[in-house]
Amino acid sequence: MNRQPDEEVALAIRLTTMCRTLHCLPRPGGLLDQDWYHVALIEAGLYAMGKTAERDNKEMHSKMEAAKAKARR
Repeated sequence: MNRQPDEEVALAIRLTTMCRTLHCLPRPGGLLDQDWYHVALIEAGLYAMGKTAERDNKEMHSKMEAAKAKARR
């Protein structure tokens, strides 16, 4: 696909990745202390990252099945 990524989705993924890497939330405090928009971005980022991982896993599985079928021939 030659589609440009949505800026908000890209922001959500970057924010989620940074929070995971740094083991922190965007603002001080717990989840209920966060701005609702940041929580929504993180939720969207987790969803997008999960769908990407799910697609990658399916693709890898189908490639492995094709390789097994080819090896059996």
